[in-house]
Amino acid sequence: MNPELLQQAPPELHQTLSHYWEDWQLACEKQAMHPAEGFDLAVLGKVWACSDFAAQTSIRRPDVLRALLQEGIEINRALADYRQLIDVALAGAQQNDNSVMQALRQLRQKEMLRIAWRDLTHCAETTQVLYELSDLAEAFVAQTLQYVERDAVRIFGQPVDAANKPQSLLVLAMGKMGGRELNFSSDIDLILAYAEEGETPGPRRTSHHEFFIWEAKKLIRYLHEITADGFVYRVDTRLRPNGASGPLVMSFAGMEQYYQLQGRNWERYAMVKARIISGDPAHRQVLQALLTPFVFRRYLDYSAFESIREMKAMIAAQMKRKGMRNNVKLGRGGIREIEFIGQTFQLLRGGREPELRVRRIVVVLQLLAEKHYLEESEAAGLIEAYDFLRRLENRLQMQKDQQTHSLPDDEQLQARLCLSMGLAMGLADWPTLLQQLDQHRDFVDRIFAQLIEPAEQPGADSEVECCDETEVAQALAAFWTDADNTELLAAWLSRTGYGNVDAVVTQLTHFQQSSRIRNLAADSQRRLLQLLSSLLGAARTYDRTEDLLRRVLDILQAIAGRSVYISMLNEYPKLRAQLLRLCSAGDWFSENLARYPLLLD
Repeated sequence: MNPELLQQAPPELHQTLSHYWEDWQLACEKQAMHPAEGFDLAVLGKVWACSDFAAQTSIRRPDVLRALLQEGIEINRALADYRQLIDVALAGAQQNDNSVMQALRQLRQKEMLRIAWRDLTHCAETTQVLYELSDLAEAFVAQTLQYVERDAVRIFGQPVDAANKPQSLLVLAMGKMGGRELNFSSDIDLILAYAEEGETPGPRRTSHHEFFIWEAKKLIRYLHEITADGFVYRVDTRLRPNGASGPLVMSFAGMEQYYQLQGRNWERYAMVKARIISGDPAHRQVLQALLTPFVFRRYLDYSAFESIREMKAMIAAQMKRKGMRNNVKLGRGGIREIEFIGQTFQLLRGGREPELRVRRIVVVLQLLAEKHYLEESEAAGLIEAYDFLRRLENRLQMQKDQQTHSLPDDEQLQARLCLSMGLAMGLADWPTLLQQLDQHRDFVDRIFAQLIEPAEQPGADSEVECCDETEVAQALAAFWTDADNTELLAAWLSRTGYGNVDAVVTQLTHFQQSSRIRNLAADSQRRLLQLLSSLLGAARTYDRTEDLLRRVLDILQAIAGRSVYISMLNEYPKLRAQLLRLCSAGDWFSENLARYPLLLD
C-alpha cells in the first residue's frame, strides 16, 4: 500500500485504509484509471479514515471523485447550481419511475460526497456546509416537484384559482431545512398546501385536493423510497395539521381554520423556522400572511409562557433518559437547548419585534445580544458551542451516512471522530475531545437552566394575602367536574371568610354553565380554573365579596376565549391584585373592561 495514504491517519485506522486501497485499485482498474494519478493520497487517506460513506462512494465511482476534484472542490455551490444539476439529471433519465429515481439517487450520492469532502478537508466553514446541505435538499424537492407537476397536469389538467391563475403545490420546509441549517444525514420535515379548492379541466377531471394528493404522493415516493441506489431524503410530513391522521395536503382555508381554532403552542414553535420553497410568489405571500399571525402574536405573548415551561420540563426529563448523556443533539447542553433558547425569545417577542422573525439560530442569538436579552458573552458562547456541536454532529453522520447524534463507544469510531474534528492523535485524543465537548455543554446548560423561571409568586409584603391555593383549587376542580358537587367549595368559602356563600356558589354555577365557558378547549378551561382559584383566594380579603366576584366573573366571561389575557393574569400576581382593587371600586371599570377587553393591554 502507498505510505502516503497513511500520512494523516492514526494507527488504529491503518488496516481499514489498507482494505479500502485494495478495493480502490480494483475499481480504478475497471475504469482504466491509475489509482494514484491526479489524487493527493494523504488527503484521500484522511477522508476515507474519517468516513466510510466517502470511501465507499469513491470506490463505487472513481470517475465521479476525479471529476469533482478536477472541477474544484473548494468552489461553493449555490441553490441555482443545484437546481441546474438536478434538471440535467432528470432530463437525461428515461421517462419511467425507476430511471428517474436512479438519476436522483446517484446525483445525491455525488453531491453528498462533495460536501463531505469539503467539510473533512476544511474547504468550507460550518455555516457554508449547512447552507449547501439545505440548498441541495431544497433543490431536490423543488425540481422533482416541477417534474412531477408536469406529469400531473398532463393527466388531470392544470388547476387554477378563482382568478384563473395556475395553482401549484406549496411546500413548507420545516425545522433545520427551513432555517438552512440541515445536517448531513437528516430527515426533511415538510408541510404541503394549495391555494383553493376546485376541479381540474381534464383530460381526467378531478378535485384540486385529489390532484395535489396525487402529486404529493409521487414526490414523496421519488425522494423517500429505498432502492438499490439508496434514497434521496427521508421525508416526514407528520408536522402537518392533525399529524399523521390529517390530510396529506390541505387548502389555505383549511389550514387557516385549523391554526385559528386548534393550533397548539408546540406547533407555533415548530413554525418559527418554516420557509415556503415552492409555488407561485403571490400564493406564497398569501400563505405566509396566513401563518405569521399564528406564530408571532401581536403583543408580548404571555399565553406561551406556560407551554414553554412545559416544553422545557419535557426536554429536561428526556435528558435524564438512558443514553442521552452522549447525545450531542438531545443531551444536556446540546443543540436542542441552544435552539430552544433562541426560539423562546422569538415566540414571546417576535410579534412586537419583527426583526426577531429570522430562521437561522446564529442570527437570532446575535440579535438577542444586540437587544440585551442576552449578554454579549452569552450569545458568543452559545454561537461557539453551536458551531462545535454542529460540526461534531455532521462528522458523526458522515462516518456512515446515518442519522445518529450519539458519541460512539467503539474505539475505532472514536479515533475517526477525533481525526475528523482536527485532533491528529486518534484514540489518544478522545479525552481531549470529551473535555472540549463538556466545556461547551456546561456553558449551554447553564443558560438553558436560567431560561423562563417559574411563574412570579406573591411576596410576603403583597397587598393580597396568599392563601392555601391547593385547597381552593381542589374544591373548584370537584365543582367544575360536577356542578352539583358544591360541598367542598361551600365549605372552603365559609371557612375563609366569604359572607353569602350560597349567592357566591350560584354565581360560580352560572359562570361555569355558560355556553362560552363550556365551549372552551380543555387547555383553556384548565388555565381559566387556575386563574379563578387565585382570584377566589385573594378576593376574600375585600369587603362586599359578592359584588366583587360578580364584576370579576363578568370580565372573565369576556376574556375567556383570549388565552393571552388569561395567561398574563396567571403569570403575574400583581396584575391580579390590580384587577381586584379596581373591580372593588365599583361597576364602571368592570363594565368597560368586559365591553372592551383590549383595555387590558
